[in-house]
Amino acid sequence: LAHLLTARGLLPDIRTRLARYYDELFVDEVQDFAGHDFNFLLELCRAEISVLCCGDFYQHTFDTSRDGNVNATLHEDITRYEARFRAAGIMVDCETLSRTWRCSATVCEFITGQLNIRISAHGTHTTQIEIVTDEARSAALHADNTMIKLFYREHHRYGCHSMNWGGSKGLDHFQDVCIVMGANHWMRLIQQKLAALPPSSRNRLYVACSRARGNIYFIPESHLRRFRN
Repeated sequence: LAHLLTARGLLPDIRTRLARYYDELFVDEVQDFAGHDFNFLLELCRAEISVLCCGDFYQHTFDTSRDGNVNATLHEDITRYEARFRAAGIMVDCETLSRTWRCSATVCEFITGQLNIRISAHGTHTTQIEIVTDEARSAALHADNTMIKLFYREHHRYGCHSMNWGGSKGLDHFQDVCIVMGANHWMRLIQQKLAALPPSSRNRLYVACSRARGNIYFIPESHLRRFRN
């Protein structure tokens, strides 16, 4: 649709209508705009109104549109990504929303140190990050329906209170979080090499970690395989 509106030369009319009926335009989760949609968004920002776009580059987990080579490499590099906005005359502010009200200083330090994604906390309270190696402990966490289990994929196959990493984006009501790691993810966790994960996996893991208001428990998927259907 974005490409059709652009190809039909309707962008000036759309900007005029925005300016006529609206004072401000707010765009959330801007990091997920892709393909022709991203170009369309930049054109909308030229309207004679105040525009505010909010998002987290590293929480890009899906594309609003995939259009061949159009912006195919948009999310490969944050510096080039920010440059696209600046070239369109948009001020990029990386500080105002850089601190979280949700996560503890402990979780922020883990994300910054292990995923190489800079984040800090408004508060100074600490929580716990536990790497669970005891299978009985993993089974107890699996059975605890008060705690969400976040899987890389196919969470529905494990018979517990669960979601996928990426599917938890935007949710704000979890206290402690149990993150289930596949074999490769677990190996990188133990070796402290999570920052070398492919961007799509690292972003999803970042989403999962940043759901926690309290503690994070990492468990290997192999401990839960007997529950899988």
